[in-house]
Amino acid sequence: MEEIHRICVPGARIHISVPHYSSRNAYTDPTHRTFFGVSSMEYLTSGHDLGFYTEARFCVVRSAILFEPTLLNKLVWRLANRFAVTYERRFAWIYPAWFISFELEVVK
Repeated sequence: MEEIHRICVPGARIHISVPHYSSRNAYTDPTHRTFFGVSSMEYLTSGHDLGFYTEARFCVVRSAILFEPTLLNKLVWRLANRFAVTYERRFAWIYPAWFISFELEVVK
């Protein structure tokens, strides 16, 4: 993230998609070393208490939890994105997500 921050101009938009931690894909690919949830990128914002890991700063413009396209998941998708923290706390292992997508803005 520091390298992305270094090469971007202020205000640049970054789009990142990674497997959600409840996804089967997060665990089957041996190259995945970190699992992501809806709050993962908040550590890169200036207002976060644990933002001391890096000097790179971003603004989280949008995050979206994505699901496998099924009829039931259309309803789950709407609820999970509207109440993301509750979804991850209570329902992520019942209705696992596929990916999580972030849109970040570079802050310099």
